[in-house]
This record gives sequence, C-alpha cells and structure tokens, in this order.
Amino acid sequence: MKAIYLSVLLSLPITSVAQVYHFNEWEMSPLNGNPKLVRYVSVYSDNLEELRTLEIDTNLWNIDSFNITGQTMVSYRVVNGALNPLARYNYQFDNKGNVVKRLCYDEKGDTSCRIVYTYNSRGDLIEEKHFVDDTTIGRHYKFSYKSGLCTLMLELNQNCDYKTTYKYDKSGRMLEEIHYYDRDTPSIKYIYDVIENTRSFWVFSRLNSKTTFDNYHNEILCSAYNRDGSIFWNFITEYVYDSLGNWTRRIEDDRKDNGIISNWGPWYKLTVREIEYY
Repeated sequence: MKAIYLSVLLSLPITSVAQVYHFNEWEMSPLNGNPKLVRYVSVYSDNLEELRTLEIDTNLWNIDSFNITGQTMVSYRVVNGALNPLARYNYQFDNKGNVVKRLCYDEKGDTSCRIVYTYNSRGDLIEEKHFVDDTTIGRHYKFSYKSGLCTLMLELNQNCDYKTTYKYDKSGRMLEEIHYYDRDTPSIKYIYDVIENTRSFWVFSRLNSKTTFDNYHNEILCSAYNRDGSIFWNFITEYVYDSLGNWTRRIEDDRKDNGIISNWGPWYKLTVREIEYY
C-alpha cells in the first residue's frame, strides 16, 4: 500500500444560486434536494485503484449545516467527536424569499464579512456589495439583464473596474462569457458548446484549456493546451452520485497525456461527502 495523506477541506462551494455572482450554470452545481448536513473529508494517494475502493475511517471531518432554503448556516470541524465551529452565517430575507443580507462570523464569533444584495422587481440580483467594515465596500458588483438573462456584470473596485459580458442561445443557454480588464480590454473568454457540454478557456486569443462536463454540470475532464494547440496535460475527475444526483465520492487526478504521473505526487485526491436531507 502506498502512502495516503488525509486532509480536511475548509470549505466547499455549496451556496444558493442568488449568492453566486458569476452566472455560469456549469460552475454553480448546487446540491439537489434539501440538504441538512454535509460531512466531507479528503485523502491523497498516488494509487488510483486504491482510492476507488477506499473506505475512509477517520474521526476528523468537516460539517456544513444548511437551513431549509439551502443556505449554509454553520461550518464545523469535527475532531475526535468534538464540534469546533469554523464559521457561522446569518441571513436576512425580503418578502419574496430573496437573501438581502448575509453576515459571516469566524470561529471566535467576530464578523468576517457582510454582504448586501439588491434585486429588481423580477427577483433578479442587480447589485451585490461586500463590506470590509461598517461603511467601507471591498467588492461591489452590478448586474444587467435582458429577457431575464444576465448580459453584463460590472465589478467596481477602488483602483480599476472590470466588466464581464454574457451571450446566450435562443433557449437561454450560455454561449460566450468575456472578461474585460478596465472595461475596455478583453482578456479572458469562455466559449460554451451546449451540445458537447464543453467550455473553452481563451486568454488573449489563445486557447488555454477546454473543460468537459457531465450531465450534472460537474467537471470530468480539463485539457490544457500548448501554444501550438497540442495538449500537454489532462485533469480527469470521477464521481459517484446518490439518487438525487449529488456526488458522494469524487476522485481528481492530474495526468499528462502520455500517462506519466508528475514526480510531485501524490496526484490523486478522493473527497467523500455524506449528505443528510430534510
């Protein structure tokens, strides 16, 4: 048996759609159903076959608890059966059920973030402000819509502003996402193929990588390209899903296209999630 390394994830991006300020449905992948608790832990190994059948026996877990509407309430680390809060969250809602304020507290109970959300009459998120103190805004986002789809996101910073534009097909599926530096210079572009379930990542007109997604919108293959268009490595991810379509086991690997594992290993990471529903 080769070495296996244990790691506890500090946080997983399990969040309500309203709190995700990029509108890329391929990356959101929220949990299906009504999750109540999610326990998760990761281990590392250079033996892929071993990880595929490994049953993790550990008393070191992280737990995220959720309210009935899907927002994370408390994140814990569990060590030898003892609950150690890592973060706590508090939400305020409007009369339509939209989150209008999110407060984050660290393990000491101190406020670590305050986020304020504003919506239009349709319930679309049009503004999001991240406060670093009572009055100072750290990150500030504004969104514009057409026919119910977000077509523009502005990120307003003290030093420079950023702009992201979105294009869709007639069915409302995203086709193109372009990020501009200082609003005028296109720097990053994502091109979506809704038939092949792929997303191409371009940096200054050069294809950098292409990601393939499964039917649950989770990444299963990411291929990175050389300047001549050849692939120099593949990042492959495997999943096991429950009956609601949420993954309970995920194995990530980082192999070059010739199958040689980097000497930096171990490259394989298994993450196990145990999900309890309302």
